[in-house]
Amino acid sequence: AGFNATGDPKLAAAFDLLTDATNQYAQNALNLKIESPCDDNYSDDELTFLPYFTMLTTSTNTAWTAPVFASLHRTFRAIESLRSDLWGSMYLALTGYANATVVDDVVWNLRTWPLELIEWPMQNTQRKDIRLDPEADRFGRVADDNVRVLPAHERDQLRWNGNPHDLNGGSGTSEGDPGAWLLPYWLSRYYNIVGPPPSGGA
Repeated sequence: AGFNATGDPKLAAAFDLLTDATNQYAQNALNLKIESPCDDNYSDDELTFLPYFTMLTTSTNTAWTAPVFASLHRTFRAIESLRSDLWGSMYLALTGYANATVVDDVVWNLRTWPLELIEWPMQNTQRKDIRLDPEADRFGRVADDNVRVLPAHERDQLRWNGNPHDLNGGSGTSEGDPGAWLLPYWLSRYYNIVGPPPSGGA
């Protein structure tokens, strides 16, 4: 992507080095969420999908895009239950699939994202509709997360490098920016995953 934008040969050389027979960047992508799936960090999803999108929208070299596409499909199956508008819109844009379930998840997350981006305190563990996950998380904590993802305005997670399964959090002393909503919204609009509002607005 950097070479396509600048024409700088150093960037092309760096790409060739990373994807050569020794470093095998594309082949290494196939190991995502395989070698240590229990050590899942949500920042890893961000560091995965942003390069997926960049690489697969700027290269036509099937020798390395084919394994990256295979990695994309398998990785998305692993995180689909997060119902992320950002990862879902990227997956739909890259694959061209008309997957109604993923589209519904994208729309659901966009619609429930809070308009006010203050990280208000959230306490959900006392709710009767919560089913705690019996599996230990990456820190060894058991029954600390909800099995299903709550609507965005009911959880303390204003970034997609955060854990949407967290039940409690927030302090009311900080405020996020709307980037985590704007990126998937306009990505979805650009790739016709969602249409404009019925009023004809933005």
